[in-house]
Amino acid sequence: MYLEAELRSLVRELEPFAGRRLEPDRLAAALRLHEEIDGCRAALLDARPRLAVADAELYALLRRGEWLWPEDHLIELREARGRWPAGPVRPGVPVLVSGYVPEPPALFEVLEGAGAYVAADDYAAVGRRVVRAANPAGDPWQALLARYWAAPPCSTRSADHGERIRHLGALLDRSGARGVILHVLKFCEPELFDVPVLRRTFEERGVPVLYLEGELEAGLSGQVVTRVEAFVEMLSAGRAA
Repeated sequence: MYLEAELRSLVRELEPFAGRRLEPDRLAAALRLHEEIDGCRAALLDARPRLAVADAELYALLRRGEWLWPEDHLIELREARGRWPAGPVRPGVPVLVSGYVPEPPALFEVLEGAGAYVAADDYAAVGRRVVRAANPAGDPWQALLARYWAAPPCSTRSADHGERIRHLGALLDRSGARGVILHVLKFCEPELFDVPVLRRTFEERGVPVLYLEGELEAGLSGQVVTRVEAFVEMLSAGRAA
């Protein structure tokens, strides 16, 4: 297979820099480690509507996996699952958020202050990096390829629009989200290319959509805060009606 050949070629080029070979047993152990990490992350994301924790705190935990050693991140995830047991559905308006990266954290503080919370995540840096269906058993190279193909559809992996729409529709139905926030970075072309079809799809389903485009700012402008608050108010009024 072409992709497997490319991966093996990359490993051969990197091994001299690492000073050691990538033995199959070490690769298999790494795959098992990341399988458990993904299992913990998936459990937290799936239970989101029933976790009594602020969105900003949950995202801070999930994103620490970007720089922590995987073993250290797994310890944190295990502790969080014990510290945040699932309870009754939390009060507030559930929304689905899709974008590239959950920045700035102020967005989630504004959502919470307005009476909403993230019930379903489709950030490229978070939910779309959680692999659920792969099995690390057997040949480690085949397991590595299985993880790649089992990852959620993502604009950064040139996913088919139909596949993304089906995935987001399932997220919406499972979470009970009442609205969608498309939170896109300026000049992030892979994400921007998908925006028109996503907006049209949700609007055809009668699901309100809030489009936010920004940069990696430290905070939110007053205009964006007002738009988020007005969007949540509209969703709340629709639920009351």
